[in-house]
Amino acid sequence: MNPFDDRFRKILAIASGAAVDDRVRKALAIARETAQEEEHDFVAPPHILLGVLAAKAPEVDLMLRACGVDAQLLASATRQHLRKCEWANTHDEAMRKGSELPYTSTLKQALKLAMREAMDQRYTGVNCGLLLLGVLQADELMAATLALATGLDLDNAREALMASLKGETPEPPAAPDESVWFIEVDPESDTPIYEQIVSAMEEAVATRRLLPGERLPTVRELAQELGTAPGTVARAYRALEIRGILVTEGARGTRVAERADEHAGNGELQDSLEGLLRPVVVAAFHMGAGAKELRAALDGAMRGIMGDLP
Repeated sequence: MNPFDDRFRKILAIASGAAVDDRVRKALAIARETAQEEEHDFVAPPHILLGVLAAKAPEVDLMLRACGVDAQLLASATRQHLRKCEWANTHDEAMRKGSELPYTSTLKQALKLAMREAMDQRYTGVNCGLLLLGVLQADELMAATLALATGLDLDNAREALMASLKGETPEPPAAPDESVWFIEVDPESDTPIYEQIVSAMEEAVATRRLLPGERLPTVRELAQELGTAPGTVARAYRALEIRGILVTEGARGTRVAERADEHAGNGELQDSLEGLLRPVVVAAFHMGAGAKELRAALDGAMRGIMGDLP
């Protein structure tokens, strides 16, 4: 056991009032090895999460199953997030040649949160499940990324851990009671399902069936509702986030973004709109439509969306 990791293990044990289990020791060691293998200069929450997954603690397995999350998919998403971290590749050779790699301040906060979770649950110890809750709370960006990519939900994970600490076997959460009425997909369509989801969400926001700040189903919930793969829904959510239509806020989940009041300058906006409409005009021309019919059709398409119609 690395002496630096051992000090943290003892701190966890003292703070929680009991010895830390062996899998936590293993998770800390794997986290440090992962950081060294990736040539990172710090040990951070993503490294710990990878260590927790590799330790194969039974309570973590129960938590992931309760959230409908595949461990391999979670590990892959965590590594992808890790490689995008700004601090990950500073390549401080002098630091890496030193005796110890330091923990980031976020990871120290994660360990504190794990202790707090243990006290809140009146659990005499710190296990890998508590570490998992700690890192999800401390690193909100990572939590949001993983929620979007895998459906890992902090609240469901906590409920599953509480059940496992009581010796119960948590059941996977039931599908939502209410259907996501504004989403319909056609598996037989030539349009990929993720694009169908994106289009339906965009229209729901434009027609105000989805309002700013409204919380959306998790990736897992919507995938169950639509009968499609979680990765398909995650891809649609990512596309909508890139377009500024959705925003993910850690434990608060994925919500409809507030609509920005600021627009591009008039000339730039005009050019963008013309670029969007040009293919429509070309298609209308080949259908035999004239300017009058096209304007009438545009008015009809704007109805219910644009509030400044005459």
